[in-house]
Amino acid sequence: MSSLQEDELLMLSYQRGDSSAFDSLYHRHKDSLMRYLVMRTEGKSVAEELFQEIWLSLINSRERYEAKAKFASYLFSIAHNKLVDYYRHKEKHTNTFQPVENDDDFTDSSMASHESLHQERQITLLKRSIAELPDDQRDTFLLKVEAGLSVQEIADITGSSFESTKSRLRYSFSKLKKGLAVVAVLLLILIFPNWHASYMAEAHKAGGWIE
Repeated sequence: MSSLQEDELLMLSYQRGDSSAFDSLYHRHKDSLMRYLVMRTEGKSVAEELFQEIWLSLINSRERYEAKAKFASYLFSIAHNKLVDYYRHKEKHTNTFQPVENDDDFTDSSMASHESLHQERQITLLKRSIAELPDDQRDTFLLKVEAGLSVQEIADITGSSFESTKSRLRYSFSKLKKGLAVVAVLLLILIFPNWHASYMAEAHKAGGWIE
């Protein structure tokens, strides 16, 4: 049984009243969800507020849950909609967020134990480069690396066509590749634990990250 199948089964168990199933889902997805939110907003304070709202929405809608798609797709669909509502409420969509050097929001214990000063600088550059992507490209990129979603799943969440979503992913790779060294691939693996080999293969097809 794959972890994705386990996620859906856990959500169905939670729907039937098993609170421990929710605890398991929360601990599996809380870090990737928070990283996604921090990179999509001005920083940690807004991200934390949205983070709480997203989990509350999931709790309140659990009786309507149907395991028709990956749990990650379901969770990040809620997150995406919360972000849309947040920026709509602000009546503007900012793309000026700049990550702070040595920001703990993106650093886990495994990263800290392996970082050199050079790596820290590269990580800061990488996070800044991601933050400077156009918003639709950044959203597509983060839904891919954090949620591990397919192009079609991202298209469904964002309300875009398959081809538009694929193009955004390709352009995001192209822009990041231009500004970063090959070592960025290793840093991406450190920063985004949900980065998979299948994604690397798909990225290569979409425009090539690795020569």
